[in-house]
Amino acid sequence: MEYKKTDFVDVKYIIGEGAPIVSQIEEYFFDALTNTSRHDLKLKTSEGNQFLMTNKEIICLASSFFRQNLKESTTEFTVGRADSVESIDICLTYLVTGKYKRPSTMTPKLASEIYSLATQWKVFEPKVLKNSLERHCYEELCKNHEDLIYVCTLLIASDDSQFTNVQNCCTATINYYHFNDFMRTFSHPLKERFTQRRDFLRPSLAMQVKKAFASSREARNFIKYLPALGED
Repeated sequence: MEYKKTDFVDVKYIIGEGAPIVSQIEEYFFDALTNTSRHDLKLKTSEGNQFLMTNKEIICLASSFFRQNLKESTTEFTVGRADSVESIDICLTYLVTGKYKRPSTMTPKLASEIYSLATQWKVFEPKVLKNSLERHCYEELCKNHEDLIYVCTLLIASDDSQFTNVQNCCTATINYYHFNDFMRTFSHPLKERFTQRRDFLRPSLAMQVKKAFASSREARNFIKYLPALGED
């Protein structure tokens, strides 16, 4: 059997369906987010230099996390896991509406931050949001696959957020496009993170990449010497 390299790269075979994307005609679904007259709570980033206004009643109805942490008198709340207001906005939109507000530019850090907030806020069906984020990261990986540092950064973010599908795609990208450079220039700033073991039974990311490369070499050699169908 012969396959083209592109036969199995369609995203529908790699990542499940995600949340529907917010469209302009659906604005009325989240009037509590967009109607400034209903805003009575300031959500601040971890450093406090950015903030977003929203409706306290709506987010308390949507999340047990906010019901536990907000009081009737609360007017400001610091979101400790958020360095950007964009991650708060995207996660808040999904929390209240179940819609994925697609950012203009998706970075590995932003994807990791959004999912970290979703986990903390205990959003409904986090798997659906996770699929949306993985799909978006996969699209960005296709655009930036020639940039080794980008691929390595996305691999780390995927490992931290348990984006298994994207992690596998990043590993395959390094092995196919960058393995020699990955090994030759392994003095880049991400080296320390790549050599860390996240738990006792799990190898480091560097070891995972090496094992995947070795497995791919074995598969190629096996296919190379595999006799044609019908031959002994």
